[in-house]
Amino acid sequence: MKLLDRTFSIGAMLLVIGVVWAFTMDGIGTKEWILLLLVTVLGILAGVVQGRLLFLNKRG
Repeated sequence: MKLLDRTFSIGAMLLVIGVVWAFTMDGIGTKEWILLLLVTVLGILAGVVQGRLLFLNKRG
């Protein structure tokens, strides 16, 4: 369980860094926001799939 907590912490930290970076950019446009949103959604989906696979593997 510690590995999942660590993975979640790293993912949350990267998300916060990405949002702060986006706000500090002067000319951020629609493409950058769409890319940031897309990466966030893909990261969440990857985490859900990884958690599900770990659960199924642990269950046997």
